[in-house]
Amino acid sequence: GREMRASPHSARGLIKAQTAFAGVAGVAARLSAEAKCSSLRLITSARCRQVHSALHASCARSTALNKVTRRHKAFGACSATLREKTRRLDAQTVRMAASDSAKGGEKWWRNAVIYQCYIRSFADGNGDGTGDIAGLRDRLGYLRDLGVDAIWVNPWFRSPFADGGYDVANYREIDPLYGSLADAEALVRDAHEMGIKMLADLVPNHTSDQHAWFQEAIASPPGHPSRKRYHIQPGKGENGEKPPSDWKSVFGGPAWTR
Repeated sequence: GREMRASPHSARGLIKAQTAFAGVAGVAARLSAEAKCSSLRLITSARCRQVHSALHASCARSTALNKVTRRHKAFGACSATLREKTRRLDAQTVRMAASDSAKGGEKWWRNAVIYQCYIRSFADGNGDGTGDIAGLRDRLGYLRDLGVDAIWVNPWFRSPFADGGYDVANYREIDPLYGSLADAEALVRDAHEMGIKMLADLVPNHTSDQHAWFQEAIASPPGHPSRKRYHIQPGKGENGEKPPSDWKSVFGGPAWTR
C-alpha cells in the first residue's frame, strides 16, 4: 500500500482545531454554569416565595387560633357566670318553696306542668273543622297521662276574633265557635276529677271595640266616667282629623283610630 505521512501543515491545522474546540467547550461550560446559576436563582426565588406564603399562612392560623382561644376563655367565663346564677336561682327557689310551705300556703304552680291550649286549633269535637271545648274535653285523659298538672286555656270568651280571641267582646260568655258556658263548666268539672287544674286566660287590659264598655265610651260626651276606661284624646287639625300623636301600633299602622 501507499504510505501516509502527516505533513507539518496538517499537524499545525490539527493543533488549531483542537485549540478552537477547547475555546468553544470553555464558552459552552461558562454558558452552562451561567444557566445553572440562573436556574438556581429562579428556584431560590420560588422557594423564598413558598416559604413566605407558608409563613403568612402560619401567621394567619396563629391569629385565628388566638381569636378562638380568647373566645373560648370568654365563653368559659360566661358559662361559669351562668352556672353561678343558676345555682343562686335554684337556691332561691328552694327557699321560697320552703317559706310557702311553712306559711301553709304552698304555691303549686311553682313546680307544676302547665299545658297551654289554644282551643281553636287543638281538637274538633263536633266536626265543623274548628277546635272547640268538646274536643279538649274528649282528650283530657291524654293530658293527664302526660303528667299535666294544669291547663292554661287561651281566651275563649265571645269575640269578633280580630286579635285571635284576645279582643274580648263579653267576658261573661263563651264564644259560640267553641261551645257554651255549660260546655266550659263540664270541662272544668271533668278536669278537676282527673286532678287537673284549669286556668282561664283573662285579658283585662283591653277589650274589643264591640264590648259594651267601649260602645258606651264612644257614645258619651267628653269627661264622662265611661271614657276613663280607654285612651280617648281629641284629634289634631282644624276638625280633629289628625291623630293626637305619631305613635305606631305593634300590629302595623297608626295606634289611633277615629
